[in-house]
Amino acid sequence: MPTSLLLQQSAKSGPLLPATLGPALTRLVVRAAGVGVPRIPRGSFVGQVLRLGIALPPEDDASVGFLLDFVGQGRCARGSAHGPSAELFAWAMHALAADLGCELAEEEGEEIAPSPSTHLASALAYLEAYEAEVTEERAVPASLKAEGAELAGRLLAWLAREEAIALGEDAASVASLAAELPMEDPAALYEKLLESDAVEDVFVSETETKSLVDRFRARTFRR
Repeated sequence: MPTSLLLQQSAKSGPLLPATLGPALTRLVVRAAGVGVPRIPRGSFVGQVLRLGIALPPEDDASVGFLLDFVGQGRCARGSAHGPSAELFAWAMHALAADLGCELAEEEGEEIAPSPSTHLASALAYLEAYEAEVTEERAVPASLKAEGAELAGRLLAWLAREEAIALGEDAASVASLAAELPMEDPAALYEKLLESDAVEDVFVSETETKSLVDRFRARTFRR
């Protein structure tokens, strides 16, 4: 199940938009450093995508990102995350709610008390492991980097690990899908995932899939 959270505007918070949430993320880092709190993820917005990182800068397309939906001219900001990245997403939403004084609620509408510290350790652990993988992949010589079906196979395994998709147990079917996966066309790739017998379920939208594919490619080929 995805972790779905929404921020709702309050009299204290003002409109919830990238232009207001971005500076709040910067304040969190500055405040944590000022009081000697262990490091926290750095964050900023690229369009409507909330990007978070420790070593990777927000402008790096390989940095972890979550697409937020902004509703009613800042009345509400909502998003969701799947799999191991969910704790990082939860930390960000809880931290923003605590800083801005806006309401935090689950997708069903039940309001919850912000508790960023509850999610911080898991958020950092995910980021550290993810960014270590990016560093390792980028260190591979260009002549040895995966391409074609091998790269597509790694993408499928990564999407499954991130719980964006559920792969079937038939290794031959998964390999066959990898061989014909159109890596350069995310829309067609998404359709392949939906239609393939090698994929038991797809848990993300076409837009989310494109974002994930772009991020995966940037892990190996810096953009």
